[in-house]
Amino acid sequence: MKKLIILLFLSPLLVFSQNTTEYNEWNVGLPPGVSYTWGKTIYFDNNMLIDYQYGIALPSVGTAKISFGIGGDNFATLVGFRLFPILTSLQFNFNERHVFSVEISPSEYSDFYKKEQWIVDPESGEAIFLGMSDAYYFDFEHPSISPVIVTWGLRF
Repeated sequence: MKKLIILLFLSPLLVFSQNTTEYNEWNVGLPPGVSYTWGKTIYFDNNMLIDYQYGIALPSVGTAKISFGIGGDNFATLVGFRLFPILTSLQFNFNERHVFSVEISPSEYSDFYKKEQWIVDPESGEAIFLGMSDAYYFDFEHPSISPVIVTWGLRF
């Protein structure tokens, strides 16, 4: 049922496409990493767009990403998912050439998503922080996983 709802929601977008741009992109990020990707941006009449890319990367060897957003040729804001390594992203495109993104890892190996442990002192009623416990997100480990990755890309 969920797949049907998603298909019904996205099918009008695919029918009313305005134009398509194919590109190659060099991307550098912090913590240190670099990638070269091939991609396509599909613009729609209703100011929405879909952007996807795949390519080679270091230190993760390969990468792929899909993003959905609003905007046009001059400026666009997108929310995306990097399929490898697993990351969620907020991306800004400027003049179809410059790309800035902030990506957050949903991996359990990232300290960003550790559970906090608290107890309440029965006498004083104060909450006492015990520290971080086991993580509760994806069980996926990769050397390129970092809690936050900031990237800049140049498309041509």
